[in-house]
Amino acid sequence: MKSKNRVLVITIFLGLIFWVLDTVFDYFYFYTGTMLDLLVLKVPKHEVYIRFIVIGLFFIFSLFIFKAVTGRKQAEKAHQNSEERYQKLSEVAFEGIVLYSKGIIFDVNTAFTMTFGYEIKDIIGKNLEDLIIAPDYKDVYRAATASGNEEPHEIIALKKDGTTFQAEIEIREFLDTGGPVLVASIRDVTRRKKAEKQAEIQQQQLIQTDKMASLGVLVAGVAHEINNPNQFIMSNSPILKKAWNSVRPIIDRYYEENGDMVVGGVNYSVMRERILQSLSGVLESDGIGNVICCQDSRKVMEIITRHDIGVLLLDLTMPHISGEELLPAIKRDHPDLPIIIITGMNEVSTAVECMKMGAFDYLVKAIENNKLVASVRRAIEIKELKEENRSLKKRFLSDKLEKPEVFSAIITSNNKMRSLFMYIESIAKTTQSILITGETGAGKELVARAIHTLSGRTGEYVIVNVAGLEDNMFTDTLFGHIKGAFTGALQLRSGLVETAANGTLFLDEIGDLSSTSQVKLLRLLETGEYFTIGSDVTKKSNARIIAATNKNLNDSAAINRFRKDLYYRLSTHEIEVPPLRERIDDLPLLIDHFLEIASMEMGKITPVPPSELYTLLGVYHFPGNIRELRAMIYDAVSKHKSGTLPMESFKKAMIGKSRPISRVQNESSVIFSHSIPTLKEVTKLTINEALKKAKGNQSIAAQILGISRPALNKRLSREASERDEQSGL
Repeated sequence: MKSKNRVLVITIFLGLIFWVLDTVFDYFYFYTGTMLDLLVLKVPKHEVYIRFIVIGLFFIFSLFIFKAVTGRKQAEKAHQNSEERYQKLSEVAFEGIVLYSKGIIFDVNTAFTMTFGYEIKDIIGKNLEDLIIAPDYKDVYRAATASGNEEPHEIIALKKDGTTFQAEIEIREFLDTGGPVLVASIRDVTRRKKAEKQAEIQQQQLIQTDKMASLGVLVAGVAHEINNPNQFIMSNSPILKKAWNSVRPIIDRYYEENGDMVVGGVNYSVMRERILQSLSGVLESDGIGNVICCQDSRKVMEIITRHDIGVLLLDLTMPHISGEELLPAIKRDHPDLPIIIITGMNEVSTAVECMKMGAFDYLVKAIENNKLVASVRRAIEIKELKEENRSLKKRFLSDKLEKPEVFSAIITSNNKMRSLFMYIESIAKTTQSILITGETGAGKELVARAIHTLSGRTGEYVIVNVAGLEDNMFTDTLFGHIKGAFTGALQLRSGLVETAANGTLFLDEIGDLSSTSQVKLLRLLETGEYFTIGSDVTKKSNARIIAATNKNLNDSAAINRFRKDLYYRLSTHEIEVPPLRERIDDLPLLIDHFLEIASMEMGKITPVPPSELYTLLGVYHFPGNIRELRAMIYDAVSKHKSGTLPMESFKKAMIGKSRPISRVQNESSVIFSHSIPTLKEVTKLTINEALKKAKGNQSIAAQILGISRPALNKRLSREASERDEQSGL
């Protein structure tokens, strides 16, 4: 009885346990849709799970089956890890990745949306077939999923905005619990296809064409003499020229209309083009711009006639017409054009003959860059000098200015100034530096601006007064600095040399430049190169330098206050602006000009200058030149109240500054014919000369002599009394 009761209790207890487990499992499966797996054993690198499967509706009849699901659990975990890795990789991939099933897209990465121009929410649910224009998607799918096919397939894809692009697609298939899932990677290959197309075009230019078969007969004729026929043709062209007449009909068959020649599988038009581009790049990198390249020798004469060519580089070996044949025709029609012959090693004797026919220089292939640039620069300088000489001769024979309006800001009718203008017109277009000398206020800046206008340069006219600039400030002003070059350099700053590109840089008061700055300026003039502060990258400048000074740089160089080499560089062309006292005949024009401007600016009626004003100013030496005259007139106009300009302001400005127009340079220049005159005789002669220059005006004569008018009257009265006494005797 007791054992039966014990069995019943155990059965009821187990039933309760199973009922609780059944309820838990049922609820878990109902709410999660998954089975409950329990970890029963864990060893290194291995875990054992069991899954409970409940059968029955009531706890008494419930059956529990214990099943080992370790393998499945590991597979599910691996699948989950794979999905996580896919998500990470797909988001950082450069290719567009799309997951789809039965054609419908259900997941994409960021690269896919960027490639096709869709937002993720807009692309989900679309059919992938709608995004492929050509070929048909079914054909693409069939080819991509074929057994052993690992190659991408080309398609034309459609973006959201309606544009199409070339792409490549790879499709892979895998099975999921819901059925087959496809993953496709799509990459945009538009740029690559363009590059491949360009490469194909260039390759076609270099491959052997069907014309090679016939031309091979020509090449074979020299093949027995040298192993490389192509090299033979390139380096021994004079040998071929001897038989040119006999083979020319054959060779002409292998020239296209554009001058292309195919020899040994190489298109020489392409080679010539690359050589021309290389030479052009070398010249332009050294500041020699506006290079015109020509491959067809038949067009050379037309180009020279149409353009203003400074230097001609002529290759002796050219299709259609050789350089040797072109040279006489060019020299006949353009005798002043410098021609530099480009020749091969075996053509030096021919190049020498070309020099005898008028060529400027010759260069042997392969040409060193520095020799090329040096030869071209020499040719340009010689051509400019010839043009200047020709222009000067023309102007000496004619007194007419070609562009007188350029000098309208310089008020003058002086012959010396007119000669200066003619010289300026002759040198204005040169690339060489120009030095303008002259006293303060003589008009050096106006002359520099006129030179820039006449030069025809397209760049700016930039003015820098270098007086008082210490070296660091000079360097920063002219050459600029990069960000962080020094404390306070918060951003990149371009220098004025760069601002004056293709234009003119006017350096005023160059005589006050420090010795360190002189070295930097000399390098700029010699090489056209400079360094921005904080940078070790060389920059090029093609700005033309005009410098001005009121000092005698030749004297400064003699006492080592100014570098001699810099002075010689600056003074390639030197212009001396005469002081106002040497162009007194311009005074009436200048006075009227400044009176009109001053009255207009001050809102006054233009006053009438008294007649004696011209006489007074005519004997004044004007240490401040035109600038001083302008200041005098402005001061007088500001003070005048009547219709006549007052003289007092002029006299006041001249007090203490008067001196003779010309000074005795040394004692030996004072020559007396017989005996030395007495002081009385010298005084009389001096007073008479002053009255003569003052046109009888005693006030002006006294001003010239540096004495008061009463003192002059006293001397004149004394002389008159002495004459009366002598006549009475």
